[in-house]
Amino acid sequence: MARGSSSEGASIGVLRVEGHRELIKALRGMDESLTDMVRVANRKAADVVVTKAKAYAPSVSRQAAAASKTLRSSEELRAASVRLGNKGRPFALGSEFGAKRDRMRKVRTESGAERFMVGWRQFPAWRGNGEQAGYWLWPTIRRNRDEILAAYQEQLDKTATRYFPDGVPWR
Repeated sequence: MARGSSSEGASIGVLRVEGHRELIKALRGMDESLTDMVRVANRKAADVVVTKAKAYAPSVSRQAAAASKTLRSSEELRAASVRLGNKGRPFALGSEFGAKRDRMRKVRTESGAERFMVGWRQFPAWRGNGEQAGYWLWPTIRRNRDEILAAYQEQLDKTATRYFPDGVPWR
């Protein structure tokens, strides 16, 4: 069931799980513990990303290390989800994706006056939104895709054996 990129299925970062949408549709209206199974599997996959990204970020920059402290996985039914940033570290997305630097920007001061500045130089250069996007979180996802999918598959198999004692139907 868990495989690399596919044209069908739900996205997990840059990864897809074949038949994920169909599984969710089939589980709705059934025993709630079955949907909990998928939530836990999604959380386990997201936990792999969070753990690996937090370990990798300090090797990129101090800003990335500080931003990585805001990483959180969440237990959702539709997809594995990782959250980045909070009010205390508003620079988190800039440290991951960079910024278009050295452009004139119009900003407001605290008093409400407008002024121009060249910025945002505190962030690395923006890499776009394609396959090379990101500096520490997305590279972690790309580098560990097999481990992420394995964690997802392992959790699904472990929980599903309660409902399919003769073996899971997707193997």
